[in-house]
Amino acid sequence: MTGPAGAAQALSRRNVASTLMDMTNTLTSPQTAGELARLFAAAQTQEAAHTREEAEQAGSTPAVPEEQLTALELANARQDVYMPVSAEGGQLLYALTRAARPQTVVEFGTSFGISTIFLAAGVIDNGAGRVFSTELSTAKIHAARENLHQAGADGPVTVLAGDGMEISSWTGGN
Repeated sequence: MTGPAGAAQALSRRNVASTLMDMTNTLTSPQTAGELARLFAAAQTQEAAHTREEAEQAGSTPAVPEEQLTALELANARQDVYMPVSAEGGQLLYALTRAARPQTVVEFGTSFGISTIFLAAGVIDNGAGRVFSTELSTAKIHAARENLHQAGADGPVTVLAGDGMEISSWTGGN
């Protein structure tokens, strides 16, 4: 297109592109990006150490087989174990939260809060909504809350202690 109509169309495309580039992205803030980098590094270090320990303990029998533990006992046994979403998976959670613009996000098992940070960033950048996450391990609840605070993503998040399977009791069954 040429003339005024073509110029207006080109201008509007340029405005859309610049608007997209200027959109808020909590994940790129130094506070959030720094905390995610720290958490991913800690998880990677722990995974490397765990792999070495598994190799050393090959063939040994655990004191109690995992299948005999309750969910709470298993959560407490793994209270120091990171169970992170990948960085790419976190970006997907963020993008889906931004695109769907949900008023309520529910997460089962926050662990140390890495995935929760991605979900919270999406809710924050949308300007509305809440994230409810559950966790059985008391130690992980405290760690997740602190990590969310350090990331600046704790505002819209409620981390609830307990079994995520009982979620209908605190959401009104919806």
